[in-house]
Amino acid sequence: MVNNDFKKRLKIAMVGADITQKQLAKLLKTTQSQISKWLTGERNPKEFNLKKIAAATGKPLSYFIENNPLAINNATGNKNIQGGINQVIESPAEVELLKKDMDLQKKEMEILKLQIELLKKDKKR
Repeated sequence: MVNNDFKKRLKIAMVGADITQKQLAKLLKTTQSQISKWLTGERNPKEFNLKKIAAATGKPLSYFIENNPLAINNATGNKNIQGGINQVIESPAEVELLKKDMDLQKKEMEILKLQIELLKKDKKR
């Protein structure tokens, strides 16, 4: 099923970040063909790629999946989610796991930002 909302948001985010399909593919360690499929709505990215896309474009993950059940379903692997991404965190262990995941995402974002700067410098040469 085509996810028009996601593909529009991806296009806008790429333009805003001045990133080409080729550059995004390199950052995500995927193919330009895969990026093209996301942009045409033929396919939707999995959760790990959504996080990388968000980091590479400087957008929060919620930009791509907020109020977007199709993207949420792909990101979580859950076909029964209807609506937003809010979830109840009940145990201290879940809170710790969430904090560790957020720290890892921040580190990945910093690395991707550095890679983007390098790509932009290469593009200017």
